[in-house]
Parts: sequence; structure tokens; C-alpha cells
Amino acid sequence: MTRFIDSNIFIYVLTEDPEHYEKAKAILERIEKGEEVVTSTLVLEEIFVFLEGRKASQKIPKVFDSIRSYSTLRIEPYFIEDMTSAISLLKSLNFKIDWDDAIIAASMKRIRLDEIYSNDTHFDIIPHIKRVIQ
Repeated sequence: MTRFIDSNIFIYVLTEDPEHYEKAKAILERIEKGEEVVTSTLVLEEIFVFLEGRKASQKIPKVFDSIRSYSTLRIEPYFIEDMTSAISLLKSLNFKIDWDDAIIAASMKRIRLDEIYSNDTHFDIIPHIKRVIQ
């Protein structure tokens, strides 16, 4: 089963997060070994903005190349139609999720994925998404 992978998985590994590093690293190791996953240009943007916020912009090229090196990772763009769907989703959930999460959910629906590697609990309230963190 192909899953979507959220930015926090990459960020946990980049920062060696004490609480989530091991699980995130295990996910990335499975991808290295051939597990197929999808992410989006928005997720890449989130990672790079995170690095900028940490005054680590010089790491962006290396991180970008590292992420692109996973042969079983497909990077999907998001479209204006995804934004329209995200707005509908935000309204239906009374704006209880973030804009970026709504875009990811809309993109996932368009590409027919229903599971996401993420530690973001906002995904738990989106009806068509199952969050996985293992």
C-alpha cells in the first residue's frame, strides 16, 4: 500500500528529535529499501521553510537532493483544484485543521491515497485519511 509522507517525518530525522526520531528514521529506512510513498511540493516547501526558520538555509540543497534520492518516493505538485477542495474541507470541518493539512488532504484524495505517515493529529479528523506513525 502506498502512503503519503508528511513533512514532520523528515523534520524529526533532520533534527534528531528525541521523542520521534527512531520512528521517523525507521519509516525513511523502509522507503530506502523500496517502500513506495508519495509526498508533495508543499511538503518540501514546509521542510525548507522550517530550515530557514532555524537559520539553516544552507542545508536546503543537501536536504532537497537527499529527499529526491529515494527512488520509490514520488513528489506530486498541488493544483488550484486542490485549493478549491481544501477550502471545502476547511469549511466542512469548521476550520479545525491547518491550511497546509487541508491542501495535503485534498491532494491525497485526488491521487487516491488514504493513509499518511505523520505525527500531526489534525489528520485524525479528516474522514478519508488514516494517520500512521510506526
